[in-house]
Amino acid sequence: MGLKNKLFPKKGKGKEKDKTIVNIKKQIHQLKLKSKALNQKAELYRKNAKISLKNGNKERSKNYLVQWKSYRNKINRNTNLSSKLERYIDAIEEGRLIKGLESTLAASTAALKDLAVSASPEKVATLSEESEEYIAMIEESGEILAGDPEIDQGIDIDDEFEKLESEVLLEAAGEIPETPVEEEFIIDEIPEMETKEKLKDEIDKLKKELEE
Repeated sequence: MGLKNKLFPKKGKGKEKDKTIVNIKKQIHQLKLKSKALNQKAELYRKNAKISLKNGNKERSKNYLVQWKSYRNKINRNTNLSSKLERYIDAIEEGRLIKGLESTLAASTAALKDLAVSASPEKVATLSEESEEYIAMIEESGEILAGDPEIDQGIDIDDEFEKLESEVLLEAAGEIPETPVEEEFIIDEIPEMETKEKLKDEIDKLKKELEE
């Protein structure tokens, strides 16, 4: 019976809910019909009150107005009841909608929970900190590989650098002729043939000196 109910669920509850709404709508319709009939009677009593007043019968006119007022009160009560019943229908339909969205809301909540756990502020902060550490390690490795020519090659240029600084200061003070400012030489662009020719000239000069 359990499997049968799952495969072929009974629709009794749904029918009962629909029946409830149908009954409420019937009651609303009946109240409107009653109010319509009461309104017709109330208008007649008001007309009679007006006629009695024109005829000079004030007491009779007041009595008609009392009847008119009584019917108007009944109409107002019926209107209030109809409004409440319509609210019941709206509440039932809204409740059905919310219940239908329950599974969707549950699935959405579960998905949001998983995302919040996997992307929690603590995890993001940890990953960010680790990334910065790795970047610092890579930069440090690059600095180690690049090295310092003075230290790596054992070349001491402190004295020469101080001398060069002194020349620049003296030139600025006008105490020695200023060297024209030129652009730096691009070493790689010196023609290869020119260096070979200079080297050959130096070798030839050295040979002549040895022969002498």
